[in-house]
Amino acid sequence: MNPVRCLVAMAVLSLPALAVVWPVGPGRTYELPSEVASLVGDGDTVLIDAGTYADVCSWRAHNLLLRGTGGRAVLDADGMSLAEDKAIWVVKGSSACVESIEFANASCPDKNGAGIRQEGTGLTVSWCVFRDNEDGIMCGADSLSDIFVEYSEFRHNGFGDGYSHNLYIGHIRSFTLQYCWSHRAYIGHEVKSRARFNYILYNRIMDEDSGDASREIDLPNGGRSYVIGNLLHKGQYAENSNTVGYGLEGVTAGYDTVLFCVNNTMVNQRSPQGPFLQLQGGTRAQVFNNVFYGGTEIVRGGRHQGSNNWVPVGHYGDDSLTGSVVGTDPGLVGPASFDYRLLPGSACIDSGVTPDSTLRPVFHYVHPCDREPRPVAGAMDIGAYEYTSTGLVDSRTARDPSEAVLKVSPNPFFGWASIRNRERERFVVCDRAGRRVGEYHGGSIGADLCPGVYLLLDPARPGCALPFVKLGRSATAGSR
Repeated sequence: MNPVRCLVAMAVLSLPALAVVWPVGPGRTYELPSEVASLVGDGDTVLIDAGTYADVCSWRAHNLLLRGTGGRAVLDADGMSLAEDKAIWVVKGSSACVESIEFANASCPDKNGAGIRQEGTGLTVSWCVFRDNEDGIMCGADSLSDIFVEYSEFRHNGFGDGYSHNLYIGHIRSFTLQYCWSHRAYIGHEVKSRARFNYILYNRIMDEDSGDASREIDLPNGGRSYVIGNLLHKGQYAENSNTVGYGLEGVTAGYDTVLFCVNNTMVNQRSPQGPFLQLQGGTRAQVFNNVFYGGTEIVRGGRHQGSNNWVPVGHYGDDSLTGSVVGTDPGLVGPASFDYRLLPGSACIDSGVTPDSTLRPVFHYVHPCDREPRPVAGAMDIGAYEYTSTGLVDSRTARDPSEAVLKVSPNPFFGWASIRNRERERFVVCDRAGRRVGEYHGGSIGADLCPGVYLLLDPARPGCALPFVKLGRSATAGSR
């Protein structure tokens, strides 16, 4: 071959492929997501018009962005055979992002029909709804996989046999659930995860009036787990008597055996009542600043230590906890309506202890499926909410100005991210276990990081750690 032609051919082959945007919807070239599922390439974007679709499919390309646009796109599988007899969407590619999609009515012969069945490595889900499926999200074992779910609702998922759940996460590297509403799972658990690292942060996880779920949180194989700033409610029809289970199916070899339970508000209306926390022997829990209301047994099994929790008169199972605030009523605004903010004069106000910076709560859950910064004023309060005389700000219309200054953009990202107006400052990045992995200028964060979930520490706000996600995309963004 002519040397010049050879060089030109090599240059063309080395060019990155441009990502393609695929519009989907009524009246378009492609009217159903399944019509483009076999056409998309790595790094492409699929934009699905708002509306209801009777459609299922499998996605095999990597680094896909699958987004509802103009409102939420509803995928209703009622009466349909599922993709591969598994799910509405079987995601076989890695590092997919799914946004603004509703998954409904998935069922299959093995009783594990899911909204999403994740089979690739890594998944991010934002602003989605999973309802009336046999499983909301289900995934298998992948030791390199990080699953990140935020701002999403899970409602009444489960076959009813106790083996299917609102969320069912397998043996993966890490699972993060934040600013979500998981409620009324059918017999199964509201949240179940076998991940090596679990970050369950600022969620509303409840049975509510008619729910008959098992546990609110089940971490059956242990793992280093952070349960911080959540609202947990066990209803009168609940199948299981304990609220949070840890290691109860046996700790996986190589997994850590510690549960951090910090600034949660837990309410138990079931009779008979069981422990709020049930631990496998040989595991341990760090328990700080929690409200344990409605039941008298706090912890059963394992070892535990901590302080400054609100516990009811007649409490037991918490001999290793110190500085408890004991009473008959923690002073919640509306327990019957699941409003767990603190009333003026609550004994929980200014009665907490400030935990280590990696454990300190920095947000409140705002219903539905949102959050706002947790105020810092005086001593920390006990429970998921810090008392304010003005109540909560609607986080969808007004964000705290100091938070707006520190915002990773884009998030999730593929190459690198930045922090607007603070590009020249230096920030520390840690993994979700709190281990330092690097230091970056605000103008270029994370270019050398492997795909995963990380924490950004703000030097101007000690204790403020914001999560962000690095994905594995390598294609150059574009559309045609």
